[in-house]
Amino acid sequence: MSKTLWLQPDDLNPDVLASEHWDEVVYLFDPEWLAKRPHSLKQIHFICEALASLPIPVTVYRANPLDVLTAEGQAAAQVSIVEPRDIELRDHLSQLPSEIDVRWLPKTTWIHPPAQPFRRFFKFWNAVKKQI
Repeated sequence: MSKTLWLQPDDLNPDVLASEHWDEVVYLFDPEWLAKRPHSLKQIHFICEALASLPIPVTVYRANPLDVLTAEGQAAAQVSIVEPRDIELRDHLSQLPSEIDVRWLPKTTWIHPPAQPFRRFFKFWNAVKKQI
């Protein structure tokens, strides 16, 4: 069984990649999740730039996770995911079909969040971009 790392927005962090050897690293824009939580163009731009700056290739998909992470006739796919800080995202990922065997990795710290919460991504980005 191959080892796949599924990156999430909170953990576009090179340290996650160095924790183990990965056969495949993917980032999925899940249409079901995007319907619940639309991303702004700035968020998508940030994600793409962060993925491009990682030291190993990352395959990006806009598709249902089941379609990408499993293939017909194969056993359950084992996918490692860094445990999201976002409770709703974790709940969404926990509802993946049993064909996908999720292994949770411990949370990492990449960007230290500012003391105050922001409603708009661009304000958050302006507060944290100096950390990158």
